[in-house]
Amino acid sequence: GWMLRKFWIHWPLRCIDHLITVSDATKEAVRKEAPWFPASKITVIPTVVPQHFRPRASHPQNSKPVALHIGLAENKNLEGHSKALEGLNIHLRIIGEPAEPDHAMLKSRGIDYSCAARLSDDEMQAEYANADFLLFASTLEGFGMPIIEANRVGVPVITSRMEPMKSVACDAAELCDSDDHLSIRNSIQRVLDDNNYQKILIQNGFSNAERFSPHKAAQMHHDLYQSCLKQT
Repeated sequence: GWMLRKFWIHWPLRCIDHLITVSDATKEAVRKEAPWFPASKITVIPTVVPQHFRPRASHPQNSKPVALHIGLAENKNLEGHSKALEGLNIHLRIIGEPAEPDHAMLKSRGIDYSCAARLSDDEMQAEYANADFLLFASTLEGFGMPIIEANRVGVPVITSRMEPMKSVACDAAELCDSDDHLSIRNSIQRVLDDNNYQKILIQNGFSNAERFSPHKAAQMHHDLYQSCLKQT
């Protein structure tokens, strides 16, 4: 509500000289919420991708394709994913603990699925490595870290044709309309039906992940701090 926005956004912005956001989408959200805060005092420095994710040794040999779904907040679009997967011979691997209504919804659509939660870094690496693709048609994100994690592991990505996911993924993902389950389904089928396209997405993903290296982020922070010091 109003008090939360005051506490988390308005008061902090009145106390700082400069703001760093993880994406242009987050920057625009701040500008919309606090149009009085100067845009010149906001710098976008993307989140650093966790370096423990590494390219998988080989592609999985699953009896049926595995779609990896991460997170169970409403914006993670589990229902949209399930509508898209209904009737397809695909296993949905969910990272998180679905509530009973989620289980009922998945079962009503005949989705073949399994769940895992509270995973270690090594276990999460294994989940990515075993997936045929990441299904991340989220409806809202501040950044969209799973896109880059999957890029690093070498997993084809399907994500939303909206910001910030579109800019984070660049040319390293198949883009769909997150509010249209037929668009999501078409993207799934395009990725699964075209091995050459999969290889292109994977190679583009390795290159894309380099944009979010610790070295690049550190240089951007350094340059910003130097700029701020010159202005004092």
